[in-house]
Order: sequence, then structure tokens, then C-alpha cells
Amino acid sequence: MIRSMTGFGKAERLAPNKKFSVEIRSLNSKQLDLSIKMPSAYRSLEPEIRTLATKALQRGKVEIFVTAESTAVETSAHINKEQFRAYVRQLSDALTYAGMEASFDAMMQSVLRMPDVVSTPNETVPEEEHAALLAAAGEAVARLDDFRLQEGATLIADLLRRVDKIEGYKEEVVPYEKARTETIKARIRENLAQLDVEVDSNRLEQEMIFYLEKLDITEEKVRLQNHCRYFREVAADEETPGRKLGFIAQEMGREINTMGSKANESNIQILVVKMKDELEKNQRASTQYFITVNPKQSLISGLMGKLIIFSAPSGSGKTTIVRELLRRIPQLEFSISATSRAPRGTERDGVDYYFLSPDEFRRAVDEERFVEWEEVYAGTCYGTLRSELDRIWGKGHTILFDVDVLGGINLKRIFGADACSVFIMPPSIEELERRLELRGTDAPEVIAKRVAKAEFELTKAPEFDHVVVNDVLDTAVAEVERIVRDFLS
Repeated sequence: MIRSMTGFGKAERLAPNKKFSVEIRSLNSKQLDLSIKMPSAYRSLEPEIRTLATKALQRGKVEIFVTAESTAVETSAHINKEQFRAYVRQLSDALTYAGMEASFDAMMQSVLRMPDVVSTPNETVPEEEHAALLAAAGEAVARLDDFRLQEGATLIADLLRRVDKIEGYKEEVVPYEKARTETIKARIRENLAQLDVEVDSNRLEQEMIFYLEKLDITEEKVRLQNHCRYFREVAADEETPGRKLGFIAQEMGREINTMGSKANESNIQILVVKMKDELEKNQRASTQYFITVNPKQSLISGLMGKLIIFSAPSGSGKTTIVRELLRRIPQLEFSISATSRAPRGTERDGVDYYFLSPDEFRRAVDEERFVEWEEVYAGTCYGTLRSELDRIWGKGHTILFDVDVLGGINLKRIFGADACSVFIMPPSIEELERRLELRGTDAPEVIAKRVAKAEFELTKAPEFDHVVVNDVLDTAVAEVERIVRDFLS
């Protein structure tokens, strides 16, 4: 799927006493250049918004603008009356001493700007506002992505249409090329006749053949045709095709220029100019594209098979369903994720997770050892190692993923029709919170963060192949088993 790097997305969300608006604008850039402007009171949420945008957008000069509008009648600002009175008295005394006068409005403005007169208490961001802001950011990113997809489809269609026109002009050269040969021969004979000298006819034919071979453009036409075909292949299959399309366009330009230098015929020259014009438009436009993921990219050593992807908000019962499914279908094997967090309780390295230190995780990212990875919480990353896919497919098994929501979406994009993605939906947010509390493993503030994150993740459910509501566990397991068996068969 090809995307333009330019686009716009906007979304709004309401919370108690607050209205959040998020605007995202994207322009062309070789790398991701992301800037976020937001009220200082919500600056603590910037890392989460940055992670969300980074995973979805990948390239472009991206600007995110966050505004928070208060819908409450009362204000949280506090005026220190004693300080205010003291400053008014001191300012009045100073004006009297200096023999100056000042209006009431001017004095009010001056006093209100004095230190400690007006203060706003430092408060943590309420969970409702946290959830509303993340939901608005997620929707704005999604709308920007949709915009880039639509513009990308329009631009690539225009690129390919221009390639078609270049090929059409190339075919129009053929009749002029044949007529050109006879015209050149006739002109040579006419010039020789004016010289009134004896000419060996055989030698003349040989020399004309040698001369016409130098003007022959058959090879240039064949190479141009091959470049046009390769242009289409790259546009359809390559990851980040912009730079490569630019190189192909350069090669096309060389062949067109050579055709022009060899043309020696006015009609062919006109067609060459038309081809150059279409090519120049393509060269300007081709670098505006990028592909997020090529679903068939060669990630592993030729062992690619099928995959099952399970994602859900924390507390939806996903892990319980996955364990039961592994017991019922021996063909499936669980893909062990890597994480940068420390083990919890009885968790074991290489069984529950591959536990990496933050430095080891970052190094693995730099070395491109992950198929996908995600910073799920600030400073806590999860990812799928390529070596894990090799291990399972090498045994002839089908991989089963238990990953976070954005990780599941990324895996589906990578593997396309070879993957079946399932979203496990809780019956309600209230039930989800109750389940998290029953676990007894997380502090109340951690549960609040998980619930806030879940509200955003629930908006991503439509991006999965199947959505299963886990209200009654046995019913949910039966439905999931049916989905997986149908996919495998």
C-alpha cells in the first residue's frame, strides 16, 4: 500500500470539563521529523502520543497540535488576596513618591503579573482526560493515514498513467523510424548525384548500412520498455519505492535522450520531447511516495507459513483463550515475544518472554532483528524476533502470536493474507476494570492507566479480521477455535 508523505488529520474528544482537539499535518521529508505542540499541563502524555505517531507514520515532516479547551464555569487559577493587596499598596506608595499617576486598569494588569499573585495548582491529568486525549490523537493519526493512502493511490495512478503515455509515444516512433531510413538513403544518393562522380554501388550500400546502424534506436526502445516494466513492478511490490523509482526514471531518461540524439527526424524529435516532459513530471513526483510495509517482504529464510494473531486490551482474557487454543490444536506453536521489562513473579526467560535489558532491546532494534516492536508503555517495549519465526516455521508449525493491539495491526500489514488476526473484545470497560482488579497484581494507578489505554485500543478493533467478545469464556473459545480451524483449512 503506497502512501503520500503529505496529509492532514483532525479529531476531537470530550472529557468532563474539557474539549480536546488534535491536528496533524505532514509534509515531505527523507526521515520522520516529528514535533508536538501541546499545553504544558498535558506534557506528560507527549511520549505516548509520540510513540503512537511514530509507529503509524514512519516518514515525513509531521507537526502535531494539541489544544485543550475548558468547558467548566469555574477556573482552577487562584488569586492570592494578601499578595495582591500588598503589591497594590507598594505600587501606590511608589507612584505617590515618584509623583506619578496610573489608571486603575493599568495598575490591575501590573499587579496581576507580579510573582505569586496568580497561581495554578499542579495536578495530575485525570484518567478521563488521559483517555480522551489519547483517543483524539489516535483518531487524528488514523485520519491522516487515510488521507495519505488516498493521496498515494491518486499519485501512483498518475505516475503509472505517465509511464503508459511514454510507452505510447515510443510506439508512435516506429512508423517514422522506417520512413526515416528511406529518407536518409534518398538524401545520400541525391547528394552524391550532385557531385557527378563514379560510385561503387556495393561499397555505397555497405557505408549506408554502417551509417544507419549508428542511428538505429532499437536497443534504446527495448531498454526503455524494460525500464517501464520495472517501474511498474517496483511501484507495486517494493518497500519505500520513492528513491528506486527516481533511479529508474533516470535510466529511462538516458534511453530517451539517446533516442533524441540519434533521431535525425523532426517527428521523432517531437515525440522525444513529449516523453521527456512526462518523465520529468514523474521524477518530481516519485520521491513523494513511501510504502509502510510490503506484505510479502522476505523476512526469514524462505520458510514462510501461516500465522494466527491475537490482540486485546489488557484484562480481556486473551491469554486464557490462547492457552486453551494451543491445547486443542497441536499444529499451533506460541511465538515468544521479547520485552525490555524485568520478569514478574514466576516468569521465565525463553518460556514466557525473552527478557532483554533496555540497552539490549535498543541494540536489537538497531540491528533490525525484530519483525515488529512497540513501546507499549513509557520505557517498556515488546517485539517479535525474526529468529523466533525461523524457529517455529522450521518445525513445520503455524505461529500463534499473543501481542499488543498495535503490534497485531503491524503484523497483519506485514503478512497480509497469510495471517489471520483476531481481536478479543471485553464485554464493557467496566467489566475490564473489574477483571484487572481481581488479578490483584497491579496497583490502582496502574489499573487506571491500563483502562485508559484500553479505551483507545478498542477503537482499533475494526482493523482486525475477526472480533470476538469474551463475555462467556467457553463460548468465546469455541468461536475462536472455529475461526482458526477455518483459516488453517
